[in-house]
Amino acid sequence: MKKQTAQNALTKEELTGILKKELSNYATKEDLKKELSNYATKEDLKKELSNHPTKDDINQRLNASQNAFRVELEYRFQLMRDDIHAEFTEFKDLIFNLTDPLLKEIETRREDREIATAQMEEVKNHLNNHEKRITELEHS
Repeated sequence: MKKQTAQNALTKEELTGILKKELSNYATKEDLKKELSNYATKEDLKKELSNHPTKDDINQRLNASQNAFRVELEYRFQLMRDDIHAEFTEFKDLIFNLTDPLLKEIETRREDREIATAQMEEVKNHLNNHEKRITELEHS
């Protein structure tokens, strides 16, 4: 490498010319602004997206939808419970209506047996009484 001496040193103007020539291959601030002017800016995006729902809007709509769904499910479950209760009540009434005559018949037969037992006891007592009297009459 050659040592830089005052004789072959570049002047300020020569150095500026070389730098301008070298830097002319790179984009300037104005070149970048001109190229980027075709793309949307932050303000353009904000303006364009202002008509669309935000994350909070979507969350609120989702929560409202979920709440409406829960209310609808609860309503339908209540209808199902009411239907089941009505059907169970109808079934229970049917069973009671079918068993009432049977229970009445069983009660009547029990009463008849009690009456028959009491009558048999009375007849046995009369029979024993008659046997005693006959035995006494025979022995006298």
